[in-house]
Amino acid sequence: MSVEKNDFYGKDVAEAIKKACDSLRVPQEKLEIEVIETGSTGIFGLIRKKARIRVAVKPETEEEDVFDVETLIGRGVKVQEREEADVVEEPPAQPVLQAEAIGDDEEDEDDLSLDEEQEGDASSESLKIVEEEVRRLIDLMGFPSTLDVQANGLAVTCTIRGE
Repeated sequence: MSVEKNDFYGKDVAEAIKKACDSLRVPQEKLEIEVIETGSTGIFGLIRKKARIRVAVKPETEEEDVFDVETLIGRGVKVQEREEADVVEEPPAQPVLQAEAIGDDEEDEDDLSLDEEQEGDASSESLKIVEEEVRRLIDLMGFPSTLDVQANGLAVTCTIRGE
């Protein structure tokens, strides 16, 4: 298979390549370009030589055909459906309440079981810990304010009011 080569001229190599692309109606990536002369401006721009390139269209490769969208669509590619797995719903997880005493390591707090805490209200010790921590945060932020801590079951509500 013989490849037809054409010569193109321009002020510089870039212009010659643009003319070749326009003439052959292909992008530059599909051209084999051989630069014959780069061209020159001459002395004082009076005697100018044009750039000359020799161009041939690259032959089509099989790799390009593999990724051709029209070819894939025309073949009618089958899509396999996946079988859906059985969905097993897990029961919602129960929250685990853990309170750590800051500064005091008393064994009395460890004696409380999770069942006892869930049945009643939040313990006064837990409320005291929450109040101390929130108060410390407010003091570190430098806000003059009042703090009110209330318990409703196991929910603890902290209300902060600025002064």
